[in-house]
Amino acid sequence: AFGSFWHGIYLIELDPETGLRTDPSSEPVRLAWAREIEAATLHRRGEWYYLFVNHGLCCRGVRSTYRIVVGRSRGITGPYLDDQEKPLLQAGGRLVAETTGSCIGPGHIGLFQVGHATLASMHFYDGDREGRPTLAIRPVGWTDVGWPELISE
Repeated sequence: AFGSFWHGIYLIELDPETGLRTDPSSEPVRLAWAREIEAATLHRRGEWYYLFVNHGLCCRGVRSTYRIVVGRSRGITGPYLDDQEKPLLQAGGRLVAETTGSCIGPGHIGLFQVGHATLASMHFYDGDREGRPTLAIRPVGWTDVGWPELISE
């Protein structure tokens, strides 16, 4: 999955041996769109594929408006829907993280497993440290109906 700030998030298949596209003539599949969107991460858990993206503006320190949203699909090519059934192709997305307190403009989420635990990495601008870029790692919990939620410290 990859994206363009102005055109949306797309999916192409890569050859694991070469790292190149398996079929260079195939069109990328559009997964998500919003006026300001980027930073795609795909994560599979059970029968669901989760697509995390950022909406908003990054790289403006304490003026950043980045927020992380997620949609899910049973197929990797979508459609990805949020918890209100709004497609990510129509700027949908269930909120995962936004500016809270001194954690400003969280973005570029990455998910990884440590044993049975899912952890999320993301950057943010630290309002207590003059907007210094900072890395956060947070545990991820899952709701009873399978939506990811960051667990605060």
